[in-house]
Amino acid sequence: MFWKRSSRVGRVFEAHLLPSNRSLHGGPRRLGPPYEDSETSEVLRKPSILALATQGTGGDDETRLLGLLAGFRPEVFAFDRHRKWRSLRQLIKSIFQLRPDLVVMEGTGLGGGLGLLLGRWLAGIPYVVSSGDAVGPFVARLGALLAVAGRPSGQSN
Repeated sequence: MFWKRSSRVGRVFEAHLLPSNRSLHGGPRRLGPPYEDSETSEVLRKPSILALATQGTGGDDETRLLGLLAGFRPEVFAFDRHRKWRSLRQLIKSIFQLRPDLVVMEGTGLGGGLGLLLGRWLAGIPYVVSSGDAVGPFVARLGALLAVAGRPSGQSN
């Protein structure tokens, strides 16, 4: 599972509860609604998650994202792909105000990606990017084209 790759995030998602009222990034913790563990009957709270889809609200990407996060109760950020820079500013503002344990973005793009990076660098909020698109092969091909274009003329392989 994605959260086992980071021990700090993994501790929260495996235990579903931090021992104190502090979040992973040191700010005040906003816990999700309480639920009862069926095995131990202990009342726990799930971590807070801010979710956004760069395709926009109500699209297929948002549906896929909410399906991935079905076991949690994420706060959904309404990303407007026609006003990316405005959405970027609002996303950063939301990250600082909500201080979630994790931000999850479905899709790609500068507006959402830059918001996640700034949220991590400035507020220490971890993020996950999920994309149904084949971004890796595109970037690899683009890198190969740039490498060929950067060679001095007359030089082969």
